[in-house]
Amino acid sequence: MRGEIETAACISTPDSKIAVRVIAADKEAMIARHTQTTIHHAAA
Repeated sequence: MRGEIETAACISTPDSKIAVRVIAADKEAMIARHTQTTIHHAAA
């Protein structure tokens, strides 16, 4: 994760007090994991 943050595109201005970076996410996989967790907890 650390390497992803360091190589992510920085979209904040040079004089900004914080760095704002764009980090790609696999949304379909994230939704699938959350759905699986929800179904597992509902069945328990």
